[in-house]
Amino acid sequence: MPRILVVDDDPAVRRLVGDILGEAGFEVDQAGDGAEALAAATAAPPDLVVADILMPKLDGWDLVRGLRSRFSTALVPVVLLSCLDDKESRRRGFQLGADDYCTKPFEPTELVARVTKALRASSSYRAEIDQAVRRADLEGKLNRLGLSTVLAMLGMERKTGVLALSNPPDECEIQLRDGEVVAVSMPLDPDVSPEDCIGQILSWQDGSFSFAEQAVSAERQTEKGLTELLLDGARRLDESRRK
Repeated sequence: MPRILVVDDDPAVRRLVGDILGEAGFEVDQAGDGAEALAAATAAPPDLVVADILMPKLDGWDLVRGLRSRFSTALVPVVLLSCLDDKESRRRGFQLGADDYCTKPFEPTELVARVTKALRASSSYRAEIDQAVRRADLEGKLNRLGLSTVLAMLGMERKTGVLALSNPPDECEIQLRDGEVVAVSMPLDPDVSPEDCIGQILSWQDGSFSFAEQAVSAERQTEKGLTELLLDGARRLDESRRK
């Protein structure tokens, strides 16, 4: 029985969503904010997360970032359930790595359908990715598999090699050793930091990636771990949008 983590700071909404999913045959856990949810998901990854966006302590945006930047939860599907019904919020949710977006108020049958669809897609996708990431070479489209997920998978497998990313005219190369980022380079911005590089790539609407497993001799440009780099990159992206 799939286990769903329902995250909302409104107890009434949590109970409603929990009852709907429970009656549909799912096992349901609940969390009152993003921080509680991230801790719970890290300790025991659920099969899927249904999360509000506007929450105290840690909002839905940062919850998705946190899930996508951790090895154990990088592939856990997320359905955002929010009163925010504008195109920018939807775009931001999908760009951060959400699998679906449902607005409040919602129809119970629609929510169950979206959760079922996301679980079905996740099951087949996990099998495909598990096979691909264990090969020496990995490639794909960033609008299907985001940068955070790609790096988290390479980190989980402790891969050493070069990750090439392209969204013409932008190009980027990230070198990894034992699953950690060693160095980055961008021809159009030769002085870019690893954090800014990741922030820029997270802003790409399209693009492709390819990873080649090979020896890496570059000196390490940062002492930050992969999770910290991903979170810093996402924060810098947000800061750049506010300017």
